[in-house]
Amino acid sequence: MIAKILGTHLLTANAMGCLTRSDAATQAAADHPLTLAQAAVLAEFDADPDAVQALILAAAEGEVRFDHAAQHLRDTRDLRHAHA
Repeated sequence: MIAKILGTHLLTANAMGCLTRSDAATQAAADHPLTLAQAAVLAEFDADPDAVQALILAAAEGEVRFDHAAQHLRDTRDLRHAHA
């Protein structure tokens, strides 16, 4: 519904929603040159300041590095939950 009202793509609207619910992602997006998609990924790791910092550093190295770091953090998180 929001995407239709704003005339934006659904994925863009979802990313904007993630960003507005995360103080860490909102601040990082204001302080660093992140894409909307990257900021949405930061919101995914909002509860882990070390992960947020690692992603900010990875974003500075390029999109491929950012994507790799994000997937590595997801895999690590999933393994921790699987063994908990």
